[in-house]
This record gives sequence, structure tokens and C-alpha cells, in this order.
Amino acid sequence: LACPYKTGRSMASGGTCEVRKMPQVGEAAAKREARKMRGPALQENWQVEFSVHKMSAAMMEDARLTFQHELEQEMEKLGVEVQKRKAFLVENLFAMPTWQPAPTWKDLLQGDWKSAKLDLSLYPNEEVNKVRKQMYNKIHAWSTAMRDALLRRGYWSNAACPITGNSMFGERTAHVYNELTGLTMMLGYDSLPVGCCGIVLHPQWGKAAYPMTFFTLAPLDKIIEAAEEIEKNAKLPDLEDQAAKGLVEGDSCL
Repeated sequence: LACPYKTGRSMASGGTCEVRKMPQVGEAAAKREARKMRGPALQENWQVEFSVHKMSAAMMEDARLTFQHELEQEMEKLGVEVQKRKAFLVENLFAMPTWQPAPTWKDLLQGDWKSAKLDLSLYPNEEVNKVRKQMYNKIHAWSTAMRDALLRRGYWSNAACPITGNSMFGERTAHVYNELTGLTMMLGYDSLPVGCCGIVLHPQWGKAAYPMTFFTLAPLDKIIEAAEEIEKNAKLPDLEDQAAKGLVEGDSCL
């Protein structure tokens, strides 16, 4: 079975397998809830849902290795001693899982970014390829806007590319962020394992959802402030302009 993403981190091709249920009670669930700083909320203009979480030491290490070049430079600038840097990141590095509803291609052509109708686990599929590419274009624009807004406030941020699993901005490392594990550990959502791949099931949109994880050293109040700023200036992909440039055909993973 082929994965829509090169990394196979968060999506999978169609197939029959049991849903992997995440525990909603017990010690693991309690720790997950304690690390949640802000629950999922939808930005209407962007049609991007995000939540804010502190990370366990293991999840932090996965993110640290993904953004190692930028994070080391940032901690050097902040004067964080080398031996204290991992503890600093556990305390200060926030993860922001994001989700977008996945409309059909016909919906998108009509300007509808709100409908969650298209099963993105279907692969290979031309419509899924085209819609997934627009989901990527939109979340890249959202991430760019958030990164700029947080930088103006003096804080580092970056995102795990949903196509490669590497850093979306700046110099990449050889490490690939494990989004499947990150999403399930932070959110407690169920998933469908398929070979090396898996798809995390959004509680409302199911398989018609496109995830990506954003990271920042900004405190919660600055994150919310930046999010409110970019929501007022949301700019969605221009499908007509992209079509004129030949940018909507083909596999978005390439």
C-alpha cells in the first residue's frame, strides 16, 4: 500500500483495519489533559482549527531534532545554557496541531472551504491529489502568517511539513517529525494503522481532514494574539491563478 505522504507519517491509503482507540481515562489521559493549554478552536476565515499543548520529554525531543538548527540558534540568543536546553524546551516549546476540513474539488471551485466531504485516505486518486495540494497551500500560507506575526512579537516558530516531515521553513535536518505519534499523544484521537502508515481520525471530520503541526516558543497569550491578528487578514489560495500557472495538477507529494 502506497502512502500519500513520502513519510507516511499522518495519512494512509485505503484499506481495512481496526481503529486504534486512544484511552480517554486513566493516567495517560490525565497527563495529556494536563499538557493541554488551549483546546481545539476553529478560525472561521482560515478554516483552520488549532489547539495548544506542552509536550512530554519524548515528544519535545522529536520536535527538537526536526528544528535543531533554528532552535539551537534561538537558545544561544536567549542565553540558555547548553546543559539546560532540553529542560527549557520541555517547559517553553509549545506544539499546535492544526486541522483543515477537506472539501471536494467541486466545493473548492465554488469557494467552499468549510465542507468536510472528501476522504483523503483514498490513494491514488486525482481529486484527492488536487484537494490535498490546496490544503497544503493554505496551511503553508497560514504558517507563514503565524510565523511572521510571532516574529514581530519576538518569538521563534516553525512547522513540520506535512509532505516531508521536515522543517517547513529554514534549514532542514535529517530528522523526520513523527506526526502520527504526536497527534495521537497530544490529542487522544483514534487512528487507523495501515502498514508503515496511519491516518488520525478527526472527531468531527473523520478522514476528510488535513493535519499539520506548528511549533513555537511564544507564551500562550502571544500565540492567541498572533492567531487573532492573522484571522483578520486571512488569504486563501487563489485557485484560478494557480490553474493558470498549471499548479493544481499532479501529486502534491512530489
